[in-house]
Amino acid sequence: MVELMAIKVAIEMFSSLFHKVQLPLIIEFDLNTVSNWLKYRSLRPWLLRKLFAEIEDGSRHIVEIQFAVTNHKKNGMAETLAKASMSRKNFFKAAW
Repeated sequence: MVELMAIKVAIEMFSSLFHKVQLPLIIEFDLNTVSNWLKYRSLRPWLLRKLFAEIEDGSRHIVEIQFAVTNHKKNGMAETLAKASMSRKNFFKAAW
């Protein structure tokens, strides 16, 4: 769920920052399960249907979006941030 929430926030931030520029968005994550959920609707957990709907809605505003599965050990920062966000009550966004 944390990976999906991060994807949703990345799409929202990208859309708001680059809404006038036609740039592709590439999102990397390390779970094959999430990749399969994004590709195949029939595999998606019913409890997360609203989150998937929000991701799909946000993706419509981006000219090109790619999802890439990376090596689990390669991205230690993402794993650390995911664990930290699981212990927080509220998910937050930052922009620069």
